[in-house]
Amino acid sequence: MDNTCKIKLGSVNNLTDARFGAAAGAEWIGFSFDTANPLYISPVQAEAIIGWLSGPQPVAEFAATQSLGEIEDIIRLLGFDWIQLAEPAMLHYFEGSDIQVILELDATAKDFEQYLQSPSNAVKAFLIKKCSIGKMTEIKEKYPFVLFDVEGLTQNDLEQLKQRTPYGINISGGFETAPGIRDFDEMYAVFDVFGQE
Repeated sequence: MDNTCKIKLGSVNNLTDARFGAAAGAEWIGFSFDTANPLYISPVQAEAIIGWLSGPQPVAEFAATQSLGEIEDIIRLLGFDWIQLAEPAMLHYFEGSDIQVILELDATAKDFEQYLQSPSNAVKAFLIKKCSIGKMTEIKEKYPFVLFDVEGLTQNDLEQLKQRTPYGINISGGFETAPGIRDFDEMYAVFDVFGQE
């Protein structure tokens, strides 16, 4: 069994981040098509970056407020095999399709456990946000195929999570300070702990 922690680099809006993630062994590179997200990327820009990628699976990321029509248009336009949804009510539209879904859940939400316990067959992985290290341990013992969002975790938190051998983690991309120029300190900290050995 492969115990290597899978890494998803999400909300990528520039080629510099995408290349960094691919070179560091990320399993997925995500693109946010939610215009309210500061890291939003247009389909045209995403298509150009995907053309440069080799290795990671591209993931189309959608907010709970986005319509089925908008989601389907982007999937069709760019040919995504993987999508990330933040609205569980959308899942039934993808049951029986070839689309592989990462379902984003908030660990502080009331119905959080309900969706983990009875997932749709469209869900291939969960991405859990706002989760404490203690809760991560509990979840990891009960459910496979869970990616934990590590945004804002300290170095000590990252080390503790690594010891729990999670299926995967998610970290968000960022902004270039100039074309091709980027401060990767936060990403280095994560990939140093969870990167390929």
